[in-house]
This record gives sequence, structure tokens and C-alpha cells, in this order.
Amino acid sequence: MYPLEPHHMGNMMYGDQGSWIAPLVGGFFTILMVLALVAGWQAWRHRDQLSGLVGRGRFRGAMSAEHRAREILAERFARGEIDSQEFMERSSMLNWTPGVEPKSPSKKA
Repeated sequence: MYPLEPHHMGNMMYGDQGSWIAPLVGGFFTILMVLALVAGWQAWRHRDQLSGLVGRGRFRGAMSAEHRAREILAERFARGEIDSQEFMERSSMLNWTPGVEPKSPSKKA
């Protein structure tokens, strides 16, 4: 009888063939993680600019009530449910000048 030895094909068991794949895959995932971190950091830095895009999509609940009221008013005017005079009256009640986005309050440290 032969002693119990692992069966292998050539030198593949010892990692002689294919040892170049691990660093390649590791390097790829490292680059992928760095790109994901940079993209997340950029999105965080520009979150004020992205909030308008996010507010129109599935995250509508994150929108302020005042912003939503302006959006509804503009939609009703666009559909012809209200005339321009009523639109201007109601927008002034919201302290909103149509076509001008209000400035966000400045953050003081």
C-alpha cells in the first residue's frame, strides 16, 4: 500500500501555477474601494446640490414641507388649475419668488 498523500495535479497544489492571480484581484478590489470612497466623499461634499435630485425621486419624504408646497403650487399652475394671479398671490404667501430658489441658511460655527 501507498502512504496517504494528497492527490494533486502537477504543482498546482503548492501554488506554483496561478500565484499571479491573487495580487491582481487584490489590487483590483483595492482600486475599487478607493474609487468608492472618493465617490462617497464627493457626494457628501456636494450633498446640498444633490438634495434637489434626491427630493424628486423615491426619497420625497426628506423634502421640507415648504419646498413641497411650492412644488404643488407650480404643478397646479402648470396644469392650468389656477391662473397667474392666484399663483402669484399664493407664492407670495409662501415668501417665494417663482424662478428663484431660496438661499439655504448659512451655517455659523
